[in-house]
This record gives sequence, C-alpha cells and structure tokens, in this order.
Amino acid sequence: MWEEEEEEMWEEEEEEVWEEEENPLEEEEQGVLEEEEEMWEEEEEKLKEKEKGEEEGPWSMGVTLEPAFREGGNIHSDNGLQGPLGQTGGSGQLDQLWDAYMRDMRGFLPHTLDVPSLGRLLGQLAYKGEEECKEEEKKVVMRSLPGGFSSSRPNLVVCPPAEILTSCLCIYMASELEPLPSYDEVLLCDPDTPYQQVELFLHRCLTAGYRGQKIYTLLHADRLGYDVSFKAEQLFQALSLRCTHDYRLVIICSSSREHAYLPSAFSQYRLLAIPQEPLERVQRYLSHHYTVPPDQPSAADVFKGRQFVGVVSSKRAGVGEWK
Repeated sequence: MWEEEEEEMWEEEEEEVWEEEENPLEEEEQGVLEEEEEMWEEEEEKLKEKEKGEEEGPWSMGVTLEPAFREGGNIHSDNGLQGPLGQTGGSGQLDQLWDAYMRDMRGFLPHTLDVPSLGRLLGQLAYKGEEECKEEEKKVVMRSLPGGFSSSRPNLVVCPPAEILTSCLCIYMASELEPLPSYDEVLLCDPDTPYQQVELFLHRCLTAGYRGQKIYTLLHADRLGYDVSFKAEQLFQALSLRCTHDYRLVIICSSSREHAYLPSAFSQYRLLAIPQEPLERVQRYLSHHYTVPPDQPSAADVFKGRQFVGVVSSKRAGVGEWK
C-alpha cells in the first residue's frame, strides 16, 4: 500500500513539474502571437487611412493630414498650406489648395516652370520680337517708280539690246538711297530659265506679305521659251485677279524680239518712253553703292576709293575676269 501511494505521489509531482515547464513556453508563444496580431492590425489601420486619404482627392497632392486635424483643425504640409480645411466643403478645400499652389508653385512642383516664370519668359520673348521687328522695319526697302511708270499694272519696256541693262539701272535710280536690287527683285531670263523660277518671281510680286515697296523686273523676258512664257502669262492673269495690293512689275524686252510671246501678250502695257540717265550719273550711282563706309573695317581699304567691286580687263582674250 505504501509503495502504491508513493508511486502516485511521484507521478503527481512529475506532472506538476511538466506543467510548470510547459506553461512558460505556452505563455511566450501566446505573447508572440499577440504581438504579431497587433502589428497586423496596425498595418491594416495604416492601409485604411492611406486609402481613405486617396479617396478624399485634394489631400493626395502632397498634403499630409494628421488625424486630429481632420475633425476641424488646421492642415499642415511641407508646402506651407495651413488653414481650417476640415471646416469647409469640397469646393472650399479645393479653393484653399489652389490658392496655396498659386502662392508657392515651386514648393508643389520643384522641377517644373511655374506660371510667373513662364510669364516673364514670354515677356522677354515678346520684347525681343519687338526689337527684331524694329530692326526689320529699318531695313525695309521703299522704292519709287520713275516718271511714266504705273503701279498695279505691268510696265513693258522695249529697247535696243545694248540699252537693256542701262534701262534696268535707271529704273532703280529713282530711289538712289535704297540698296541695289537683289536677286529677289530682278530675274535675268534666258532660254533655259525654268518655269519654277518665273512662278516664284510672280508670286513674290503679286502676293501680299512684304511691308515695303519693291520693284520687280523681268529682264530679257523675250528670251523665255514658248511653254514657259505661256504658263507665266496664265499665272499672271490668275494672280492679278486676286491681288489686293499695289504691285510694281516691269518687263524689259529687246526690240529685236518684240514679236515673241510675252512682249506680244503684254503689248497693251507697253511704254513709249525708255528710261535713260547720263552715263556720269549712272557711274556715281554705282560708285556710291560699291563704296564701303570709312567707319566700317573692310578689305576694300587696299582698293581705290574703298570700292569692293572692280573689273580687271586685258587686251588679250582670256586674261580679263570679273571680281
């Protein structure tokens, strides 16, 4: 009997010892599980707050809201936005955000161009454009037609072949202070001149756009081919019907080919007088425009009279050349 009682007592003590050893382990496991559950709950709360902030719209523009301020307090953000946003409705909140954005755009969008900087940039570009327009206005060519010539209609000049170039110069000498005519005003024709060049010339003459007054001269127009002459005459008729500005067109032909297509097509605009000027006046006119001003540095200092154009001639053929 005593032995049985002792064995039961030993078994009870061993069970108590095992229970004491197992309980700490169970408590530790429960503590870890509780901590994990708390962490998961905190994460879920943070996610819910984040989703709620995204749904609220304006607060997703970089403005961080504290929970205490959502109930009517002030809003603080890194961009300096402060105010009782919670006390206003949706439109009021948007107005406050927009006002803060307009006051400090660089704080909201540090890597973009704000509206005031854009306005200053556009103002500088506009000022620069005005200066360029003023410079262009100074360079605008304003020519006057010689006596006997008319604007808004062709002026056909038929003269001997030796006087064609002189007659062309005399037309532009009516405005001595203006620069010499350039390639856009004078088209020197020959049998190989394509229609495209004549077309561009007529468009420059009969299409509005240039603010000055140029004289457009078709030189040796009688030498153009028949097809080119026919197309040019048809184009002139079409453009002249739509032309609304005063154009200045001169056609110079040789008297030896006055029965060619273009002289015949424009015979009703033929002028009886041929523009001519004394040779000395023509030379002074060319010398004035070929001379470099004294205050302007140029390689023309080595030439006579500081002229940048000269002619080298020789009695033997093939030695002389133009410069």
